[in-house]
Amino acid sequence: TNALADKVKFGRAVKEHSLLDYSPQTYFSKEEAIGSAGDPERLLFVKLRSGTRGENVVCVKHKELNTVADFKDTHIIQEGIQNPVLYYGRKVVFRYYIFIFNKKIFISRHSGLIVHGDQYDPTVTDYKVHVQHNGKDSQAIRLPLEDIPNGKWWMDRISKLAEFCQLRLV
Repeated sequence: TNALADKVKFGRAVKEHSLLDYSPQTYFSKEEAIGSAGDPERLLFVKLRSGTRGENVVCVKHKELNTVADFKDTHIIQEGIQNPVLYYGRKVVFRYYIFIFNKKIFISRHSGLIVHGDQYDPTVTDYKVHVQHNGKDSQAIRLPLEDIPNGKWWMDRISKLAEFCQLRLV
């Protein structure tokens, strides 16, 4: 399994390399998450270890975590991101396209963002607010970075990321 796609391996790598400033805390058992310190109102996301596209994700408040019935070793729990980037009051998902060719890594200028359909509210656990950004019932929109306010700023950040990681921007 790809270590970046496997949320258990990725979560362990984040901890091992002290990258919790850049990625949400991952818990590997319900007991570990329940025992964690912090605001009981904070949001947590119960996800399949190998899930993608927001499928099979449950958003719960920390104080309600013991009500999650179907937690198995195929799941992880991730902290919600505090103060996420919003686009006109909605959560966004950034999509970066990375290509590997001839032992070289390229990051595409054609990256973009997906804007969730519902207004962000950190006090609710509604799937449409916090998770849904795909599917027929989604009101999400897709935008190339150059079409958003501050798009140049984001492209500059991608360029700096590419430079830092010794990637080529294409």
